[in-house]
Amino acid sequence: MQLFLSPFAIARIQKTFINAIKKNLIDLTKKTLSIAIIERDLPCGKSAIDDLLIQIENLSLLQNGEIFRLPKIDVSIFNKAEFIECKLNQGNNTQLYSSNIDFTQYDLTTDISVLNYLTFLNKPTRTSPNKTIVIRSVHHTEEKRKFNFYPTIEYENAPANRESESIEQLNFFLRSLFRKESFREGQVEILSKALEKKNPIALLPTGAGKSLTYQIASLLQAGLTIVVDPIKALMKDQDENLKLASIDGTVYINSSFSAAKKKENIKRYSEGEFLFAFVSPERFVIEDFRNSIASIPNFNRNFSYCVIDEAHCVSEWGHDFRTAYLKLGDNSRKFCFSGHNGENISTLGLTGTASFDVLSDVQREVGLQNDSDIIRPEKLERKELKFKINWH
Repeated sequence: MQLFLSPFAIARIQKTFINAIKKNLIDLTKKTLSIAIIERDLPCGKSAIDDLLIQIENLSLLQNGEIFRLPKIDVSIFNKAEFIECKLNQGNNTQLYSSNIDFTQYDLTTDISVLNYLTFLNKPTRTSPNKTIVIRSVHHTEEKRKFNFYPTIEYENAPANRESESIEQLNFFLRSLFRKESFREGQVEILSKALEKKNPIALLPTGAGKSLTYQIASLLQAGLTIVVDPIKALMKDQDENLKLASIDGTVYINSSFSAAKKKENIKRYSEGEFLFAFVSPERFVIEDFRNSIASIPNFNRNFSYCVIDEAHCVSEWGHDFRTAYLKLGDNSRKFCFSGHNGENISTLGLTGTASFDVLSDVQREVGLQNDSDIIRPEKLERKELKFKINWH
């Protein structure tokens, strides 16, 4: 039960703590913050705060090389008797919960239960209403989840390659988000350019992790990402792979769905229910779609990235039978508002099979020949592939 349910409780406490900061329930000017967490069942409080502080530290180091200083946080954990021996709380300063405890002495009190539902609040007694947050599970959500959007984050300390000092911060998010230990050749260079809001055109061999680069960049920015794929199977595959990694803010929009379903998905994406949308280049020439994504700034939302997957198609298909590819750069810049000082949306072109001439043609056709970098590995060897020759 701890293994499967404590992560939900940890995430809920972290979200609650961030919201408390946003709503000024916590005074960040104080030298020390005292926080009480009442765990009605599963252990989660100390792990949640410790992990959140590590995330903030890595984000701030990646952003400008300096640690964002929060007040010292003293966490007091109050358990129920049946959960006092939980392994995840071993070594923590835990106490047995009692309704006689004076919680008004704390800057913030959080009362959390994962197993009890909303109808069983069991609010702690003798607390200040504006200093107490009660977290319970619900059978049905009262409103749809919407992502937060803010101005573009400036990452001034993004590592240039895998040998850079700041690579450990990116490795932290690689492990945290995708459970991978280290980056492959070329990934850091693409990711770094993306975080700097530049426009890399990149070649990585098939299976070398091209998608991972834009996925991490998108999760580290507060905006929408639109991914252009040439075929429906790729859209569905990438959507499913993100969901397998427990990243469910994703949708694909193509002719697999009915007209009503496509319209619904576009609306939900425009309203901030999804971070990723996978579409074909032809979607950009459909008026309803254009109007929907062009209206996104009206909801105080913005785009972070336009990703052209299998970017060689711009050169190899765009001139012949898919001319929508040739206007892709213009259309993305025209309809995808970046919200960052009037700058154009950052465009990433990714492919696993293209010559240098094709990559240069992609640059030209997308309109980035003067504002992008071509990234290619030194060698294109596929060590995982082995060939056996039988002589007769």
